[in-house]
Amino acid sequence: MRPGRTTIGTLTTAISLLAGGLAGGLAGGLGLGLGVGVTSPANAAVVPAAAHGTKFVVLSCNDKPEVKPGTIDLACADDGLGLSHLHWTSWTSHGATGYGTFWENLCVPDCADGHVEQMPARVTLRGSAAVKAHAGDRQYTRLTAVFPRKRPTVYKLEHGKLVATHPRSWTFQI
Repeated sequence: MRPGRTTIGTLTTAISLLAGGLAGGLAGGLGLGLGVGVTSPANAAVVPAAAHGTKFVVLSCNDKPEVKPGTIDLACADDGLGLSHLHWTSWTSHGATGYGTFWENLCVPDCADGHVEQMPARVTLRGSAAVKAHAGDRQYTRLTAVFPRKRPTVYKLEHGKLVATHPRSWTFQI
């Protein structure tokens, strides 16, 4: 798992962090360094190490570069946040767009037994960074999910208290 890659929006996680003395990390939007990953459907192309030309990819939880993944796990440590059933409408060097299902484990009563909330989302990938051990490949560095209908619950620290918000969009460093 790679450090510094996601934001978690569950109340249980936030409370655990506060109890663990990580309140300073909450001010930055709960950036916990849990990693991000992808799971490929059968038709997703895996980028070979010796590919010719630049490929734009998303990295899986185990740093495997993938083009047009069917699933992107935004919390590799506990699989509590991500996107599935992804369909890509554009995949270029300038960015990628698509749509799918966003999921979030609400961790109520706890994360092991928590309800997983799902909602439709439009997805945009942007940014560019080199991929270690894959010369010439570039990885997208930001993912923005836009929620056209139902919105996820995201907890933010405001004036020392956790406040539930329901943003229209949510951006992740990936």
